[in-house]
Amino acid sequence: MQTIKCKHFPGLQLATDELHLPPECIIEPAWMPGLRQSQRNARLRRPGLFSGCSVMLPTCMNSVSSYSVFQGKINVKDLRSLVVESGAKILLRIPDPECPITNPFVPYHAKPGALERCSQYVIYFPGVWEPPVKYNMPHLKCFPVHWLIDSLLNFELIPNRDKYF
Repeated sequence: MQTIKCKHFPGLQLATDELHLPPECIIEPAWMPGLRQSQRNARLRRPGLFSGCSVMLPTCMNSVSSYSVFQGKINVKDLRSLVVESGAKILLRIPDPECPITNPFVPYHAKPGALERCSQYVIYFPGVWEPPVKYNMPHLKCFPVHWLIDSLLNFELIPNRDKYF
């Protein structure tokens, strides 16, 4: 009997023999609709969701053990790991908005629209830490942590900025 283990949830094990599924079968939880697309992306060796992008997570959050999102909590260290695993470079400070980008990068997974030219993201934690200026420039955007988690769960760069403000 083979089992499928989830590395992020060690207590979750599914016996493939009992489910009559091959081991490579994809099981997609309802709360994570982008799992199938993410696994397909990895199988086809495409770039990660944030590949080539730079993401600034505030360093002041290192002292906070976890942050409440939706109906649960996320560990800031785990969030940082997820961002790196998705191909992003972590920035330690807010990028200079006036500095010209020497390597214009078009995110592979961005749909045509507001985020197709954006490669720098400043993520903030509402009520805990917010940037002094919330940038909305073609190459630099500010989003709350809920946007980042939604993007990771849905495996897409969610362009609807108004939904998060």
